[in-house]
Amino acid sequence: MTAEQLRLIRLLNGLSQRSFAKSLNLSHPLISKIERGDRVVTQATKRRVMEVFGVSDEKLTRLQLTKEMLNDGS
Repeated sequence: MTAEQLRLIRLLNGLSQRSFAKSLNLSHPLISKIERGDRVVTQATKRRVMEVFGVSDEKLTRLQLTKEMLNDGS
């Protein structure tokens, strides 16, 4: 999971960084650092996001493909 995918999952769920972090039982500064690229998404964080938000590896792939398709059209 990339920082961009994490951010997209947060935005698609209509959550602020603070609310997203709280739902994952993580700190707001950690989510902020991941989204800025100062920290990487660990496997533990990826698993937590996948469990809490019902995201699968297949959905992550589709999310990335959709993003690339939208960027190609601009």
